[in-house]
Amino acid sequence: MAFFSPAEGIGLVNQTTMAHLQELASRVSTTGLVCAAELSRSRPQWESWIVASTKRRAIYTMYLFNSIFNTVNSVPVYIAEELRGLPAPASKVLWEACTRSIWEREYDHHLSIWEGEELYISELWRSPETGSPERRKRIDRWVQSVDEFGMMMFAVYREYELGEMNGPDRSIRSVGVKPFVYLV
Repeated sequence: MAFFSPAEGIGLVNQTTMAHLQELASRVSTTGLVCAAELSRSRPQWESWIVASTKRRAIYTMYLFNSIFNTVNSVPVYIAEELRGLPAPASKVLWEACTRSIWEREYDHHLSIWEGEELYISELWRSPETGSPERRKRIDRWVQSVDEFGMMMFAVYREYELGEMNGPDRSIRSVGVKPFVYLV
């Protein structure tokens, strides 16, 4: 997704666009973002997982886009606490599985590796546990398996964390991202 502002003060994306995105996210969320089987730490139906995982990725993207919009417009950016209980983006092999049998095999492997406690999106956020050995181990395990979308999420949260630690001058603008083009 690209966010362009063709001229100073004239944006292709405005408050109305953001309100529509937020309404879309709300509607998508009302039908569920996690499979019942995921909650019980068992393998869901492939089709159900595809829908839930896709919806989560769409929601994460919308929140990233909203954060960029807020940054460009000098509005504070906050971590979306309402996403706390959602799984982080799935591994590359799960996301890219092209057949049910491959996906089922990989999901069973995923359950065994994570012992039923997969990484949650909130574990990527800065917290008192951020530097703990257990948290680092979990995040390292997740990073080793993610696709490009998951790596982008990791990079964004890592940059947010660095900005928090290094003060307000570590905004997205101060790290070399031009204010007229953002790739998400």
